[in-house]
Amino acid sequence: MKKNFSGNYAPKAGFTLVELLVVIAIIGILVGLLLPAVQAAREAARRMSCQNNLKQIALATHNFESAYKKFPPGVVGPAEANLNTNFRWWNDYNNHPNVGTLVFLMPFIEMTAIYEPFSTNRDLNIDKTHHNAPTASLGRYTKWWSNANGAVSLWNPHGQYRIGPFLCPSDDPYQNANGEILMTGTWDGAVGHLQFTSRTEAGRTNYVGVGGHLGGHMKTGYYGARRGIFGDRTKTTFGSISDGTSNTLLFGEVAGTFTDWDGFNRRSGRDRSYLWTHNGLPTELHDPWYEQNTDWAHRYRFSAMHAGGSANWALADGSIQTIGDTIDFETFLNLSGMSDGNVASLPQ
Repeated sequence: MKKNFSGNYAPKAGFTLVELLVVIAIIGILVGLLLPAVQAAREAARRMSCQNNLKQIALATHNFESAYKKFPPGVVGPAEANLNTNFRWWNDYNNHPNVGTLVFLMPFIEMTAIYEPFSTNRDLNIDKTHHNAPTASLGRYTKWWSNANGAVSLWNPHGQYRIGPFLCPSDDPYQNANGEILMTGTWDGAVGHLQFTSRTEAGRTNYVGVGGHLGGHMKTGYYGARRGIFGDRTKTTFGSISDGTSNTLLFGEVAGTFTDWDGFNRRSGRDRSYLWTHNGLPTELHDPWYEQNTDWAHRYRFSAMHAGGSANWALADGSIQTIGDTIDFETFLNLSGMSDGNVASLPQ
């Protein structure tokens, strides 16, 4: 302390309560101004990470095509004994491996160790079915999570791996507790669904292949309309994509299903998520009946959790695009078809 003119010690000057409150208020205002910018920067980083995930998946798909001269199938799902006929409805899923696209791509994304149990214990040849198989081999054709016919169940641990490159950083598909959707079959080409109602530990994903308008299979698309690249036992080649690889959707984001229609639009009330063993998803499976029956409608929706309602997509040429919910619906459907003659371009 210093002495004053009278020779007495004076207290050291400090902040008053009012000054302290003003400083706190200014700091609060600055934080309020900066927080949106920080959040926007974090979401931009998450979006870029998500785009990179899709880029790696698209490159793996191209490498698969280069190695096998065709894209991987959407799923090794239900099929008649004669593969030239239409495929069975989903209630025959028990006798087919039901292994989807991302599993086929694993050797091309340095995930061979996860892929091998599926390729070793199930027959993934899309030209073979259980119909002509010897009794001793029937286990190789049963669904991957089953031990029927002496099969090795791939449920634990092989179907439970949490794979970072298959997850969007803006979402958490593990947050729901009711189970997961497992798409497996076809109905004259359109995709059916199944659900795991309690196995919440199943390995999940935010990315699935595009099945086109109403889905499709190896021989035809449903009604022959806007068939996509991935379907049941499909053998798509680059030559099959006559609408142009830069005009055809390859992979898109999925967030899962939600408890009601309003919940879906808000991306809230998540009920189920998709598995990385999942097959391709149709871009549209909604006539007016489906729109009325919201429980079914939600099971056939691409969606994402990014700000602004947009989702990331990989196109068949390997490029990555962000598409908003406001895209013209017919344009969106045309983008999902690969050879229907309705050539569409992404809005600029």
